[in-house]
Amino acid sequence: MKIYRVSTRTFKSLSKYIEGDPRFASLKNQKHIIFAWALREFRNLKKAMDAGIRVPEPVNCTRNILLMEYIGNGGPAPLLKDVKVEDPDRLFKLITDMLVKLHNDAKLVHGDLSEFNILMDGQVPVLIDFGQGVPITHYNAKEWLERDVDNVCRYFKKLGLEPDKAEIMERLEVQQ
Repeated sequence: MKIYRVSTRTFKSLSKYIEGDPRFASLKNQKHIIFAWALREFRNLKKAMDAGIRVPEPVNCTRNILLMEYIGNGGPAPLLKDVKVEDPDRLFKLITDMLVKLHNDAKLVHGDLSEFNILMDGQVPVLIDFGQGVPITHYNAKEWLERDVDNVCRYFKKLGLEPDKAEIMERLEVQQ
């Protein structure tokens, strides 16, 4: 369960992601914007899951509360940043394939993808925190997509790989 706080601080951190998004244009009340944000994450998770990407299955969204699948066995699944990666090449391929599917099939950009927003369910990466995800048509989508790719490349470079950002970007069907 994820509960979004209905506070000024939360609202200010969301502003750059809702500006220019028609789903928020008619909402003026801060509380209603937070409710719409929770619903946005619910819908983004559903789109990603429907595209075959491993995410927590969204169950329900009511007001500022998002209910989704629990990832973990006995305790929460660890974040990628907190695990010892046994096979960096395999994991890099899995994550970049997910990133490409998210963009090309779900038509979404995560917007904040890094080792802090990937859970490890055993050897399977699970993408989380989709509230800031935007459609590929959003005016900042390309910039945030490049940031996602940079974050993934940076992380795997620390593990000794030499990720090719250009190769990943080539696989993405980015509108020029």
